[in-house]
Amino acid sequence: MTVTTLSDRIKKLAKKKNKLQPGNGKPINAKIYAEMVEKKAYELYEKRGGENGNDWDDWFKAERLVEEEMIKEA
Repeated sequence: MTVTTLSDRIKKLAKKKNKLQPGNGKPINAKIYAEMVEKKAYELYEKRGGENGNDWDDWFKAERLVEEEMIKEA
């Protein structure tokens, strides 16, 4: 069984998402993408009342939401 850390996942996704383009048509920087997802995941955490135990769920949902926002902007 392989254990994936959040840091490893960010690096892997950032490389993959480096090809995503926001509305301005320029490829998004991997660091910026990771920061956008992190911010959105924290917003989801706060909406749940700051309850621990759902960090991965928040992260995955944040990824989807950020990508949807980028697609809408394009």
